[in-house]
Amino acid sequence: MDNEKGIVMVYFIAEAGINHNGSIETAKDMIKVAKAAGADCVKFQLFNQDEVKEVWDVIKEYHIDINGMTILRDYCYENDINFLCSAFGLESLIQLSQITHEVKVPSGKIVDIGYMECVGELFKSVILSTGMANKKEIHSAIHAIGRREIAILHCVSAYPLPDDECNLGAIKTLKKMFPRDLIGFSNHSENYILDMMAVAAGAEIIEKHFTLDKRMTGPDHHMSLPPGNLIWTIKEIRQAEKIMGNGILKCEECEQPLLFRRK
Repeated sequence: MDNEKGIVMVYFIAEAGINHNGSIETAKDMIKVAKAAGADCVKFQLFNQDEVKEVWDVIKEYHIDINGMTILRDYCYENDINFLCSAFGLESLIQLSQITHEVKVPSGKIVDIGYMECVGELFKSVILSTGMANKKEIHSAIHAIGRREIAILHCVSAYPLPDDECNLGAIKTLKKMFPRDLIGFSNHSENYILDMMAVAAGAEIIEKHFTLDKRMTGPDHHMSLPPGNLIWTIKEIRQAEKIMGNGILKCEECEQPLLFRRK
């Protein structure tokens, strides 16, 4: 999305994930924090036991069902911030499609063609993370979804993400591969410099995990931004937008007093 000056405005997804620890009230607090920080969207995760068998014992206490997600969707609307949710299986996809037209596809599902075909049938808008995937797998996933409004996020599935393995050059590769689609970066690092560099590389979407308190129990709090850092990160992204400008070659306003020197 461009502003009135033609500057690309980065869409910031504040990833609440399961950092609500299974509490609707904590999730509501996270929505308020994300809105106050300037995020465009808050993202949650929907799953059931069969869809995450390998880790169910670890994350079952952080589960919010579809009824809870409906409450959180409505609370997002009340607070003028967009709601987004990822689904970890076919049942969750079907449930989610009953309350929203948009879905986030987690990296781990990108090679599940049946899942991808279901995404294409049920949702108008799709955001796809590409962690662990190569070119062929990404093309296959998008072909299975069919032509929809798709945003593709470069992602490295490491928690946290080492700076020297973030491979931000992949953003430019994805922009060449999919010129019609929005390209972004799902960042599993607290390092906001990576976000600035991603914007410089052309990212139009940034997704980052956040938490109300890094000291809370749970698998994702340690690699998530606390509220103050979330505010700082979004502020720096907005500054990066201005620095990148609109790319039009012209005499800038600050140059105009020097025009008399041209001969």
